[in-house]
Amino acid sequence: MKKGLLGAVATTALIWVSCSSDEEMANIETAAQNAIGFNVAANSMETKASPIFNNSYFIKTDLDVFAYYSESGALYLGNEAGNDGIDIVYKNSKWDYNNSLDRVYWPTKKLNFYAICPATIAEANRDNCSWLIPGPKNSDGSNTIFCRLVDEYNPKREANEKTFNYDLMYAAAFNYDKNTNDSKVKLTFKHALTQVIFKALTTKSTMVGYIRSLKIKNLKNCGTFTIPTELTEENGHYARNPKSSDWTLEDSYGSFSDCIEKEIQIHNRDSEPARLSNIYKPLFVLPQISNAWSTTPTQPVSIAEADKKHETYLEISMKLIDDGKYLFGSETEYETVYLPFNTIHMDSYHHKEGWQPGYRYVYRIYFGGGYDADGKLIQKGTTIDTTVEEWQDE
Repeated sequence: MKKGLLGAVATTALIWVSCSSDEEMANIETAAQNAIGFNVAANSMETKASPIFNNSYFIKTDLDVFAYYSESGALYLGNEAGNDGIDIVYKNSKWDYNNSLDRVYWPTKKLNFYAICPATIAEANRDNCSWLIPGPKNSDGSNTIFCRLVDEYNPKREANEKTFNYDLMYAAAFNYDKNTNDSKVKLTFKHALTQVIFKALTTKSTMVGYIRSLKIKNLKNCGTFTIPTELTEENGHYARNPKSSDWTLEDSYGSFSDCIEKEIQIHNRDSEPARLSNIYKPLFVLPQISNAWSTTPTQPVSIAEADKKHETYLEISMKLIDDGKYLFGSETEYETVYLPFNTIHMDSYHHKEGWQPGYRYVYRIYFGGGYDADGKLIQKGTTIDTTVEEWQDE
């Protein structure tokens, strides 16, 4: 993990190369053509022709790269603690070493590579994002990333609060030598988190709504991700896609506000839904299964009780008007409305599952009513449907 730019102390570039023997060191050819190179791709780019991934967000960040001998598990590239590798950046239209003094060369034996993005973590975020890549010789064979997410878009945050959430990504490539992929390591980055998007409409042509804020309540917000190492059958170089089971979540809960910077108007279901989520400020969450708020029209359960039981719900500040009459709010004030919400959906085999890493969940809310803080139905008629998409990196 690199030191962030805020208040960080500049550090001298280091190369950490550990060979299993003096003989192996002597066999490393340091000619330019033997240098280890890198191609970087995103998961959604694997079927496209270009091996270079130059997404505008991605190329502005850096990568933390580690390597271990495939057979022995001995460290080749990175530090012994497993938290600081070689810094790789996008420059001169290619992915290259940030410091040319860090350049390393192919040994005679095969290597396993691990990479984390972003490599540089801002000072205010260091307690919320870290990793340990100790390689195959780790006691349980795991390489892990710790992540604690914050409610970064909460409009009531203190002005001096500087923590935020990263689009946490990782890559792993196994059994590489100088003859693999033209001596360039293909780092196919995959999202470790889940992305959530909200859209909204009203249920009737006579209805119009105005939404000022939306928040998901009582989601788990802290956990550790274990990088998958089970190789696919395709070529023996890459691991399977991540699953929610790769996350070990702590018993820690929080709220997550969608980034709604100004009032958004919504119309009836025959029109295109209004996008509530900011396309440039995505909502990242941990993959998980939650329990929805258990209130019903006949058996109310208060928000206070839901919070005690960590039941999830949406808290929405809005106005809803039907044929000129205010159902929620008034001309001058928004009203807080609550809706039961859960992270469970049906997969392609009609099995129930929760949020998965590397996927985007689009929720369309058809507004016609909602509940108050006591769990009592104010007006019925609201439904929510879900579309699951692969997380494409536009």
